[in-house]
Amino acid sequence: MRRSICAKALGIREPHQLRYGRVLRSIVLKCKTGGDDTLQRYVGTQSIGPFPLYNPVRSTAVTIRGMVREDFPKPEAGVEYR
Repeated sequence: MRRSICAKALGIREPHQLRYGRVLRSIVLKCKTGGDDTLQRYVGTQSIGPFPLYNPVRSTAVTIRGMVREDFPKPEAGVEYR
């Protein structure tokens, strides 16, 4: 992304897009100051705040066997499942 004049004036380092799902588009801005409300008043801003970053968790489960088709049978006609 290009660094805009606004970003330069606010002391924001190079913005970059955070890949977080297919439909959510988040831009990461690392600012020198947090008290400026110029970004909050910008018409394109939907939300400003800390954004949690999640990391994958490694499972400690042990695989006993692979799945087989019989583990998930097709639904039976006329049966109401709850």
